Amino acid sequence: MICAVSPAVPAVAQTVTFDTDDYKAVSVYDSWAESPLRTGILAGNVQVIDNYLAGEDALSNATPKIVGMQRSRYAGNLQGIRVDLKETFRLTKEERYVHVLVYRPVEDSRVMLITLGKRSERAGQESDVEQTWSLSRGKVGADGWYDAVFAIKGFSSGNETEDGIDIYSLVVCPDVADRSSLAEDFACYIDQIEINDSPKPRLGAVGGGAGKPQHHTDWASVTASQLNGDIYVANDMGTPLLNYKVRHGDSLRIKIVPAPGFTCSGIRVRHGNNLEDETYYPVEQFTNDELTLPPILFEGNQVEIEGNMVPVGQTTGNAMEALPAGYNLAFSDDFSGTEIDREKWTTSPRKKAVWSRFIAEDSRVCFLRDGALVCRAVANDDLSADTVSMLSGALQTSDSYGLLHGYVEVRAKTTPHTGNFPAIWLMPMDQSDRWPACGEIDIWETINTEAATYHTVHSRWTKTLGNTANPPHSRKCAFVTEGEWHTYGLLKEAERLTWYVDGAEVFSYAKSADPAALSQGQWPFDKVFYLILNQSVGNGSWADAYDVTFTYETLFDWVRIYEAPDNETNK
Repeated sequence: MICAVSPAVPAVAQTVTFDTDDYKAVSVYDSWAESPLRTGILAGNVQVIDNYLAGEDALSNATPKIVGMQRSRYAGNLQGIRVDLKETFRLTKEERYVHVLVYRPVEDSRVMLITLGKRSERAGQESDVEQTWSLSRGKVGADGWYDAVFAIKGFSSGNETEDGIDIYSLVVCPDVADRSSLAEDFACYIDQIEINDSPKPRLGAVGGGAGKPQHHTDWASVTASQLNGDIYVANDMGTPLLNYKVRHGDSLRIKIVPAPGFTCSGIRVRHGNNLEDETYYPVEQFTNDELTLPPILFEGNQVEIEGNMVPVGQTTGNAMEALPAGYNLAFSDDFSGTEIDREKWTTSPRKKAVWSRFIAEDSRVCFLRDGALVCRAVANDDLSADTVSMLSGALQTSDSYGLLHGYVEVRAKTTPHTGNFPAIWLMPMDQSDRWPACGEIDIWETINTEAATYHTVHSRWTKTLGNTANPPHSRKCAFVTEGEWHTYGLLKEAERLTWYVDGAEVFSYAKSADPAALSQGQWPFDKVFYLILNQSVGNGSWADAYDVTFTYETLFDWVRIYEAPDNETNK
């Protein structure tokens, strides 16, 4: 029995303790179709075992039995423990919560829940189809029992007796990090599954788990660091921002003071307990060089503010004005006709990746309307011809144009919604090294309903070897207005990539000067890349799981690519 659970939680649908026959079966599960656990090369190892951890953590979980899984270094990212339920339950549009106690030796990854079942309106659908994907609402630590809480919901068109998703099995993936470089397997454990209407973690520890307490303060430490200017607290004393304390729930008004000959084009604010989030504020949001930062930035324990100071006279509103001499327009499309120009664009192939798993050659998901390219993701209403649940649109220039060095800019807008996952990005013409070693440049991504843009590179250096902060491989800029037009640009140079939003620089990634880093794939970007525009939907691993009742739509107004003088090898 768990000693430190919360009293009475409402509407318990089912509890699985593993101490009795309150479940049908447990087994290993892997979403990766080519996993050796699915092809039969490996058998996998999931068992209900005696709780040998009870002596280490008796206050949080002293139950007789727990479930153990061998996390295989050969398996996919979504290797998990499948629990077949004795009693099914139905998901509708009302959100439910699944609580699972998790014990694992790693904390640099998240926990995921996959539900298996069948949609009630789809006659003949098997009962083990993946229906929802959900990441835990809070962080799950290492070497202790933590209550991972997952929010899940289905759908309803109004007829609750017929609509919904009947859930037969739960898959708990205790570790969803990329373990392709893992040297040996390790063990993870789960216990005490509870399905209810409460998002509150079962009590037992600070931080939302049943494991080890976490350090907590009621204030955030704020530091500003930048060249060619200063940032102060906007008070009579002009207090410097050096470990300046802001209480949780308070805002902070700051003042920008550029050095002589410089001006500020905006600020970047990194925040969160591990500085994992970033928000960008352009200069247009300042009044008399002052800006009030909202309380949400100070919910963690650290905040870092960096001012983007540029020489007076340098443009901050039009990136193309700042291009080096000799750049010429080499590829463009204003999408002004009635049909997609198939000499410029081909449909991206459907593959197993999240972004490409639903791609279709279908006029409903890629077409021109009112001078814009429309890319959609819609429910598949004819499963006899195509068995995927959604159809999505994606176009690329792989057969028509590639860029070595130059500037790419696209004007676009999207419709925010849970599961939304559109992108503007570049992939190399030569992918013989395979992904991620071949390289990927994400000019723009956004997810769900976030008023934020993501700008990222992927490579062997960042993805396989995990060097995501040396230098930073990604930036989140939370300042765009939802559902409105914005321009997204990338300057691709021989030794630096620079991202722009509405003409303002928001991120850069430089080629390393370290031969050892280069030999390990830090800079796979010195080759020709083609452009991809797409509307995809999430599966819960980053963007939320998609809503099959919603029509996802991203509009692209125009594309312009300017070549650098050394771009002779363009296709």
